[in-house]
Amino acid sequence: MEPEPAPQAEIKAEKLPSQLAAKLSPSARDALGHPLRRQILRALNESSEPRSPSDIVARTLPQASVSVVSYHTQVLETCDAVAMTGTRQTKGGLARLYASKVMGNEQVAAVLQATRGLDRWAADPR
Repeated sequence: MEPEPAPQAEIKAEKLPSQLAAKLSPSARDALGHPLRRQILRALNESSEPRSPSDIVARTLPQASVSVVSYHTQVLETCDAVAMTGTRQTKGGLARLYASKVMGNEQVAAVLQATRGLDRWAADPR
């Protein structure tokens, strides 16, 4: 009998602190309003190459599922914070590759820096 896979850790949806949210456009507020989206943006900002949601899970967010990271990456794309830059063939089909469009934005960088500790706790509240 095979062991059951371990349940994935839940990422608590900690809202963006109001003093940080007030400085952002509505689109940026939507993009940065969830800790997982902030973690995805950090991963893309720190990468020299575009990444797929499965790359982000494997390298940065092992506690998240690929489908959840994919969903939040699509939200970021809708908010114009990331762009799909291409695709890559995988065993399961085509993987979409994303890059950050807000890497040089000082307000976004300030929010990502200010919320880094909060987001770590939301992902792993041990």
